[in-house]
This record gives sequence, structure tokens and C-alpha cells, in this order.
Amino acid sequence: MEIGCIYNAYGQLKTPNTLRFEGYKRALLENGIPFDPLLVSSFNTSQSGYEFGFNMMKNLMMRNKDMTAVVAMADIMAVGAAKAILSEGLRIPEDISVIGFDGIEVAEYYSPALDTISQPAEQMAVSAIDALFAMMQGEKTSHIVYEAVLLKRGSCIGLTSHS
Repeated sequence: MEIGCIYNAYGQLKTPNTLRFEGYKRALLENGIPFDPLLVSSFNTSQSGYEFGFNMMKNLMMRNKDMTAVVAMADIMAVGAAKAILSEGLRIPEDISVIGFDGIEVAEYYSPALDTISQPAEQMAVSAIDALFAMMQGEKTSHIVYEAVLLKRGSCIGLTSHS
């Protein structure tokens, strides 16, 4: 099993992308799959989005002919990656499974619909505003971890579509 990863390594800070990338590596390790840097396509750039995902997926496919799946650190990257896969005449999920992260609406309406890890964006936004106001009043804030949900839509082998 060869699982690729697409992420934007912009800067050296702990960003959602870098934290998700660490999670990718940990998940490989926990499942007995060795980490292979050739299965990672990243670039230290402010570029992101569909085009970034498309270009990084093309790069991954050139280097890894036997890749069976790809994890993109954002749904917009996953959409770009899916387009790159389809442009090569490959099928999703039969040839390469694709999963993104964020749970944005376009991932559901892309064809094929893309599996994704969804976050409670509205709840996160409200908490961020509350934390900002608390900080402005001199209060300490705390780190909050939110539950993420796997939305199974059919772009990964072994996952059933959700209704």
C-alpha cells in the first residue's frame, strides 16, 4: 500500500497543514506502513488551492507509479489532485483513492464526490472570536480540540458512501 500526501509546507510554523502532515506520518507508523518521503509532494510556497493540488499530484504520479491513495491536507487540494488523476485516464477510487480535509461543500459535488475529514467550522469560528475578546480583556485562553468527522462519499476504496 503506497499512500501519498499533498501539503503546503509554507513557513516553519505549526500550521494546520504541518500538524495534519504529522498526523499522516503517525497514522502510517501506527498501521505498520513505513514513511517514504518520495510519496510526499509539498512545496514551501504561499500558493495553495486547486492548482497547487493538481501540480503536486502530477508530481507524485510521475515519481510513484504504484501509488494507491493520496491524502490532501485541504479539500481544495484534493479537488485539484482528483482532476490530475482523472486527466491521466485513471479512476477514483479504483486506481487511486483520494481524501481531503475540511469538509467544504465543493468536495461533495465534485465528481466523484470526495471523502473528507470535516471540522465544525462554525463552532471553531465562534470560539476564535470568543478567545479574541477574552485576550483583549487580558484573560488567558486555552487550546481547544474539536471532534472531526469522516464523511464517506466514495472516493476511497473500502469506505462506503454516506447518505
